[in-house]
Amino acid sequence: MVVLTKLYGQTSNNFLQFIHLDSFCREHNIPFHSPYFRKYFKHYPALQEYGVNYSKVLMKFFIRTRLYKVLSFADIEQIPFYKDMLRRKKRLFCEGWYFESKETAFKNRKLYQRLFTPDIDQEPLQQQYLKKQNNETIIGVHIRRGDYKEFLNGQYYFEDDVYIDKIKQLLSGIDTPHKIIIFSNDEALNKANYTRHFNAVFSDNPVHIDHFLMSRCDYLIGPVSTFTMWASYIGETPLYHIRTAGDVVSPDKFKIFDENWF
Repeated sequence: MVVLTKLYGQTSNNFLQFIHLDSFCREHNIPFHSPYFRKYFKHYPALQEYGVNYSKVLMKFFIRTRLYKVLSFADIEQIPFYKDMLRRKKRLFCEGWYFESKETAFKNRKLYQRLFTPDIDQEPLQQQYLKKQNNETIIGVHIRRGDYKEFLNGQYYFEDDVYIDKIKQLLSGIDTPHKIIIFSNDEALNKANYTRHFNAVFSDNPVHIDHFLMSRCDYLIGPVSTFTMWASYIGETPLYHIRTAGDVVSPDKFKIFDENWF
């Protein structure tokens, strides 16, 4: 049995952490539990179908009394060792980000598409954001501000002119009308910078709805982020990550997040 004792990062990181561990355990018939994952049951009720409900009290007791140690996934070079430990230990508590099982996570994509179907009324969202006029191409644009000002010394923090330039580059290779859906954590975003150039709408929805909307776009573009990676994974949506202001964007550079992404 494998028990994940701590979720890593924010929502998208939690989801990716979950599918790598859960899919690996499924492949090897190992019971897997993620006690803190129950906070996502409200928006993703299908997750309640199987055992993520290992007792938090019991988990804390085992850890506090040191009856079982916690294996920390702290070194990406040690993934083969971590996998061996998961297979061999009768009960293993674990935490950390550096565990991946790409071969099983993507093999089981259809399963996770079902488990992570949000409990939402899709029709109003379809009408407001996803309805197409005149064969429009819908492009989801993730503008990450906030924490990205400091993250990696601002490496993936871009101003509006960079996003506008990349959208225009993409549109130059698409021979259809367009609709841009902009997703951003910037409460002071200058929306006029985008509406003067594009047919643009803005999402002010919670995370589970933004993930859903992103997953239904024709293209996704934004800085390096697990937020768009998850949406691409769950929706099989072509994605492009902006790494530098000098990137040249074209439709052929977009790809669905899969085992060959890295």
